[in-house]
Amino acid sequence: MRKPKEYVAQGPGDIVQVDTLDLRPLPRVVLKQLTARDVVSRWDVMETHTRATATTAAGFLDILEARMPFPIRAIQVDGGSEFMAQFEEACQRRGIRLFILPPRTPKLNGCMERDQRTHTESA
Repeated sequence: MRKPKEYVAQGPGDIVQVDTLDLRPLPRVVLKQLTARDVVSRWDVMETHTRATATTAAGFLDILEARMPFPIRAIQVDGGSEFMAQFEEACQRRGIRLFILPPRTPKLNGCMERDQRTHTESA
């Protein structure tokens, strides 16, 4: 489901943007960083894995709920395969609304894109 235009984040947890980022610390080594950023408070949660799968992303929800100091009401993701199947089911079980961005629209996930750029440049 795409985020309705009338749905506006007014408080922490209203929209948490989640995405993956490839990390290449050594030649031929690729890690996947799952990153979440609350658009209101700008609270970040990150975790690194060897693979980005729907199971891994669903498990990341446990980490999010444990580390964020507020309840998560909605999550916004791109259409990556890691945010399908088990991830969708995990959001539904928790009562978290899931908004999926249209293809090729990174500007709609602006907080996340800027956050990942900051983390990449500071590494």
